[in-house]
Amino acid sequence: MKPNPDRFLQDLHELRQIGAAGIGKGVQRRAFSAADLTARSWLADRMRDADLTPHIDPAGNTFGLADGRSWLVGSHSDTQPEGGWLDGALGVVAGLELARAAKDAGGPPISCVSFQDEEGRFGVLTGSDIWSGKLALADADR
Repeated sequence: MKPNPDRFLQDLHELRQIGAAGIGKGVQRRAFSAADLTARSWLADRMRDADLTPHIDPAGNTFGLADGRSWLVGSHSDTQPEGGWLDGALGVVAGLELARAAKDAGGPPISCVSFQDEEGRFGVLTGSDIWSGKLALADADR
């Protein structure tokens, strides 16, 4: 399995532009903001291009699902105000690239995820806590 570094870097730089706050100012993609939703739409398009099935769960987590049982790799794409452009995004795009590389090589299926609200706009680790069962969806807005 060999990831494509050019495609990986291109995706990172495209994602960076969504919510870019200016030179030296980082990225602003607060959870559920217009920039965050645009980034998730962009990600879902890339997932479709990779033959993954995009799925957004009730918490707002964005999954790219491979067929059948699979490994899950990812992180988050929301940011703190003026957050670092690689914080979270690196893991999300790495998961996407690993899914593509595994498919191209006939390797094990890999799904990818961008968990919602990891950076604490409404809670801390909200999306992954709901997905893992640590936090009930009904309790997420308390």
